[in-house]
Amino acid sequence: ILQNIIFSTQDWLPRFWTVFTWPVGDAAQQPISALFAIGWFYLFSSSLERTWGGRDYGLFLAAMASITALGMWLGSFLVGNGVASGLWMISGSLAVAWALINRGETINLFFVPLPAPAIGVLGAVLVWFYGGASYGNPLLGLFALLSCAAAYWYVTKGRYFSSRSSRTRGTSRRGDGYSLRTDSAARFRNIGQENTPSRTGWNPFRWWKDRQERKRLEDIFRRSGFTDDK
Repeated sequence: ILQNIIFSTQDWLPRFWTVFTWPVGDAAQQPISALFAIGWFYLFSSSLERTWGGRDYGLFLAAMASITALGMWLGSFLVGNGVASGLWMISGSLAVAWALINRGETINLFFVPLPAPAIGVLGAVLVWFYGGASYGNPLLGLFALLSCAAAYWYVTKGRYFSSRSSRTRGTSRRGDGYSLRTDSAARFRNIGQENTPSRTGWNPFRWWKDRQERKRLEDIFRRSGFTDDK
C-alpha cells in the first residue's frame, strides 16, 4: 500500500497518482511523527483555506504536491534518486505562503515566539530536509524547494493576475462592471490579506472567535447584494 502512496523519482510513472498522494505517506511509517505533522499542517492549511476559499486552496495544495514531486524527479537526473513522503514536507510550502500573507504575525512554537518570516524560512528548511537531506541526498532537497519558489510567486504575483483576469471576464459577461459572483469571490478570498495589527502569538480561542466573526461578516456581505462598483 505504501508503495502506491509515496512518490519515488525512480519508478513513479506507473503510479502517476503518487505526485498528489505522497503527503499522507508517513502516517504508515511514523505514526507518532505524523500526529505532530497533522497539527503543523492544519495550522497553515486552515488559515489559507479561510483566506482563499476551499476551491483555490485545494488547487494550490495539489499544485504544491505535484511541483515538489516533479522538481525532485528532474533533479534526480543530476544528483540521484529520492522519495517524497509526509505532511512535514508539504507543510513547508504552505508555511511559506502563510508567512507572506501574514507578515506581521507571530507564532509561539514550543513557547518560543517566531515571527512570520522565520516560519517561512523554517518551512523551506523542512522541504529541503525531507526532500533529500534526511536520507543522505541534500542536493536533491534543493530541487524540492521549487515548490517554495512557486508558493512565493503565487502569493506575490500569481493571485494578482488571477484576480485581474477574473474581473475582466466578469466585465465582459455583463458589460457594466464586475459580476456579483466574481467580485464577491475575489473580495472574500483576499479578506485575510488585509493589514491587521501584529499579534504576540497564536491563540486557539482567539482564532476560533475570529473565524466565527469572519463567517458572520461574509454572510452579511454576500446577502447584501452590494458590489464594489456600487
